[in-house]
Amino acid sequence: MKLGNYFGIMLVVTLFMSCLGLQTTNSPTQSDQKSIEYKNMSVKETIDYLNTHPNENIYVISEGYLWSYWNEDTAKISDRPLGQFGRGDNDWKDKIPFITLQKSNIKDSKYEKYYIPTYQKYIIKYSAIKAKRNSNSYDQFNGFVKNPFTISIDSLESIPIKFENIEYSQLADKIANTSEYGHGFIVNGYIVHPDWMYMTIGDTPAKNQGFGIYGIKNGIDLGTPDIDSMYRDINKRIDINKKYDVYIAAMQVDSYSNYRAKYNGIVWKIDGLETLEEATQRKAQEAEAQRLAVEEANKYNPLNFTLLPEDFKPSDYKKIDLFDAVSSVSRMQRGNGSIGDTLFGTLLQSDEVYGGLSSIQYYCSEVIFVSQSGTTIKFKTEDNAISQNMNISSRSGLTANQRVRIYYVVSKNPLEEWNVKAIEKL
Repeated sequence: MKLGNYFGIMLVVTLFMSCLGLQTTNSPTQSDQKSIEYKNMSVKETIDYLNTHPNENIYVISEGYLWSYWNEDTAKISDRPLGQFGRGDNDWKDKIPFITLQKSNIKDSKYEKYYIPTYQKYIIKYSAIKAKRNSNSYDQFNGFVKNPFTISIDSLESIPIKFENIEYSQLADKIANTSEYGHGFIVNGYIVHPDWMYMTIGDTPAKNQGFGIYGIKNGIDLGTPDIDSMYRDINKRIDINKKYDVYIAAMQVDSYSNYRAKYNGIVWKIDGLETLEEATQRKAQEAEAQRLAVEEANKYNPLNFTLLPEDFKPSDYKKIDLFDAVSSVSRMQRGNGSIGDTLFGTLLQSDEVYGGLSSIQYYCSEVIFVSQSGTTIKFKTEDNAISQNMNISSRSGLTANQRVRIYYVVSKNPLEEWNVKAIEKL
């Protein structure tokens, strides 16, 4: 058949069907789209309606949340943020009804490739129908699951959060007493991110709690469901000695699992984070500076010492006033006498370890020599505020009232012992 004859026949057929009032397309026209009536319903109401009206396509406007990770092909829509429940809470699906959809069915294409903010609330316009048969969808917690709904999101309009600047001292009360969505606070503080579930903010820098785990004493824990998606390699990019402007959405959320308490705030954004390249360069410079500092600290003149052990490293000993050392040891945790406690205490030989985990400390103090009787030697502070007896393994070679710098080890495992390791003349 010639092409001209084909188009002529199709034109006749089209005119004939038009006379009968029939349409030749399956998609709604522009005028049809304008006449679509959207129902204002919650996601739970939508699910209930679809379950009682199978195969009926409805158009809905909901105020709700989307939830997904950057590496998933699916997203979920719910009345509450799904991130409130997690791996440790097996009945979270019953607490928050949700609909699973393919990200490709969200017309805003940026969500096809990137994560969807867990705690962002939207005005969502979408169409939904209960499918004739269940289809498989991948779920973060349950693998492939049956999804009885087919849904397409037509538009997303985020409901903004208004952030106000406050002092760190105001944060705890502010987030505890603000439950309505749309409020947030900007706080300048130190941060640490010890776990994917939460971040701690405080007004003092983080300290090593032992074994490379850092925490902020008396800090405030905040939920961080999206941080690892928003800021890749965030733990490598945080400078624990630097303050950041942290945007915190005030909303009370349940724990991610049964062993965590509730969070009253969610970290929304962090200003001032370095790039991974910048952080890597900074840490390399810090490591080199630290190496040089330790190298310099370990330089000494053996002729200035009356007692000097082999492999002596002054940098191993923390400088402290003798009075403060006695006070600190009184609060030190007492070990049970085992070798394990001794080794564990040695690993945690920091006065700033939380909870007094260490049962051994390495100290350096400038003191006045008082006397020696056998293996017992006595020192005092220069102002005579306190004196302390210690053990020594040899003659000190000191004279009364001589000013010296002593390097000593204090342990409580379980008995309290003070052992002088080195004596430097001043």
